[in-house]
Amino acid sequence: MIFTVECGVDFTLSYGDIDEKFYDTISSIYDQALKYIVGNQLEDKYIDRCNELMQSSQDIGWGFGDEMLELYGDYLGALDEEELD
Repeated sequence: MIFTVECGVDFTLSYGDIDEKFYDTISSIYDQALKYIVGNQLEDKYIDRCNELMQSSQDIGWGFGDEMLELYGDYLGALDEEELD
């Protein structure tokens, strides 16, 4: 699932904006992946890739960057705060 999201973000960054349905699908897959990661306590293995996806999506249109940021914060944001302490 993470690989699919990486492909979607990379494609957009390489070729430009697509459409809202595309971004809805990619953010839904990211949501599913984050649920799986947290539910199976795999955060240590995937947090860097998830963070990179969230960061690299910030300039993408259709509200996609905002959605990615919100999902990351919902699932993994507390981990980042713990690491800063």
